[in-house]
Amino acid sequence: MSHGRPGRVNVPSAGCKGRSPGYGALIEPLVVALRRLGPPVFLGLLIVAVLQPWLIHPRCVDQPTFCDPAQLPAWDRWSLERHERWAVVADEALQWSTTALALALPVLLPASTAPRLAGLARDWLLLTETAAWNWASTEAAQLLVQRPRPPLFNREVNVKPHDRRSQYTSFWSGHTSYVAAMGAALVLLARSRGRARLSIALTAFAITATVATAGFRILEGRHFLLDVVAGALAGAVVALLVARWRRDSPRAAGLS
Repeated sequence: MSHGRPGRVNVPSAGCKGRSPGYGALIEPLVVALRRLGPPVFLGLLIVAVLQPWLIHPRCVDQPTFCDPAQLPAWDRWSLERHERWAVVADEALQWSTTALALALPVLLPASTAPRLAGLARDWLLLTETAAWNWASTEAAQLLVQRPRPPLFNREVNVKPHDRRSQYTSFWSGHTSYVAAMGAALVLLARSRGRARLSIALTAFAITATVATAGFRILEGRHFLLDVVAGALAGAVVALLVARWRRDSPRAAGLS
């Protein structure tokens, strides 16, 4: 005779059956890895970023041919001999404008399912996590690749000293990836509020700001075309993964 608890019926969870993969099953393994290994991996990347100046090797000093312009692909040679000062100002203005929009949007679009202050905290936490993961992944990529910046390929430009570690962090562009990550995160935030028109407007802003930032970084002589393209893609992927991670977490913030 069974002595189970009266009145208790085992019902399959509706959330587990037929659940939509959201952004697609292709990134599902990455989301699982990010959720389980996120904190230790981020701590490791933070340590690497702090030690970066001591781990980067100035290859152009020991191997001058490594910074020979003839070694560059055709699409990257256009980046040489670019030193537009106005692009520096425009780039910084766009960085700050994107940050200001990221801070303001949660205030303008409060979540209806949570108290106002709690909703603001969750949204800002989501955006902060996106920026932090974007920064950490950029630092790790620059440390692994150690690609010389365009000035080291210019024979006419005297970069002093030639072994400056910051001159070997061209791939990928952190400024471009930041704008792409924040733009994508804001689009997802607007979609989570059911604001279709606003999400379209933010998509246009994100694309325009990312392309503009990429162009500014090239005109500044700080990056090659491949660097900014990779940065834009990396930033968008980071935003998608962080948003999905937070949505699937028991402490889901902002996006649902």
